[in-house]
Amino acid sequence: MMLAKNRTGFATRLETVLLALKVHGRSLVADYTCLKIHTDTSGKLVPNYTCQVAETARDEKIISQTNKQFDPLKSVSRIEAFSIMMKSICVMPETTSRDWQTEVIKKAMEL
Repeated sequence: MMLAKNRTGFATRLETVLLALKVHGRSLVADYTCLKIHTDTSGKLVPNYTCQVAETARDEKIISQTNKQFDPLKSVSRIEAFSIMMKSICVMPETTSRDWQTEVIKKAMEL
């Protein structure tokens, strides 16, 4: 799958998380039944596999376990993409502080 460039030049959240799942070793399956955990993973504007991507990433702890919105078409910042990719290789930076971006960068530099 080729990642489409959006208006800001960064990938969308859906594209970033799909790539993270591939890095993590998870593939999409043909017969997936959506649990509808996220409120924004179906509709005319999003691909039909969006729900599976979001729910699989949630199960693998690549994205939030508690957030009910996935924002599949939202552009991600570089630090958000970096954080998602770190989680895809099982590096879980501590992000409980308000300045979570700094914590992600600190963990990357530490490793």
